[in-house]
Amino acid sequence: MNNFFKVSLVVFLIFGFTAPAMAQEATATVTDVEAAANLTQNNQAADLNDGRQFVNPGSVGYGPVLNYFGQPLPSEGFQPVEQLLMYSCWFTDGALESMLKGVEDAEAEFKVANGNIAPAKLAEEDGETKWIKIVIAREKYEGDNVGFKGFITARSDDRRTTMTEVMAKAALVAMKKGCNVIHFTAQGAVRDVMSSGWGIGFNATSATIYSSDNDQSTVAGGGMGYSSAKAGVRDLPWLQGFGLVDYDLEYPTLIVPAE
Repeated sequence: MNNFFKVSLVVFLIFGFTAPAMAQEATATVTDVEAAANLTQNNQAADLNDGRQFVNPGSVGYGPVLNYFGQPLPSEGFQPVEQLLMYSCWFTDGALESMLKGVEDAEAEFKVANGNIAPAKLAEEDGETKWIKIVIAREKYEGDNVGFKGFITARSDDRRTTMTEVMAKAALVAMKKGCNVIHFTAQGAVRDVMSSGWGIGFNATSATIYSSDNDQSTVAGGGMGYSSAKAGVRDLPWLQGFGLVDYDLEYPTLIVPAE
């Protein structure tokens, strides 16, 4: 009897104090969560639902570049010839050659219209030096004894070449044709676009610049680890005019170095 009681007590303790463990299903539901951005190009801002503000660059247009005097100029390579002649309009062949040292992208074409006129006189001091006077005007060059030699067009083929070098190239070419006056009647700059990029491998980058629908440059480069690209607008100065010979022209005094 005692043994039966003991066995019954053990069974009661095992099953009587054992509670079943049941895992109930737990569900987490997230609804009505949205992220919206309303971009406005005019004020260059993005209005988000959560109130945060992000800058939106939008479309940026570029107007004419102004110099220090408030005049619209294409770039640092272009300067009106009348300003370049502010201190002197007289140049010798040696001075022009010195101005063009290292310059390879200034071009000038001289079309001879009258090959029968005699070339200009040389400097009286040494009988060798050539002089030329640079004039820019829309009106006809005035002189009692002037011969028309031909037409000249000069231009830059590189954005690093300035109007000063284009002017020097035109004057030197006209001088070699026997002229002592070069009369420019038109000047300006051709706007061109340039771009370049480099990279090694599989990365990629791009750059774009524009000032209107017609002046746009885009470039892309690829590389593994690093790549770069650049784009830009360049302005190439140009000049047009006439080559003249003024037989009555008085040259400045030439200072001949003492031997």
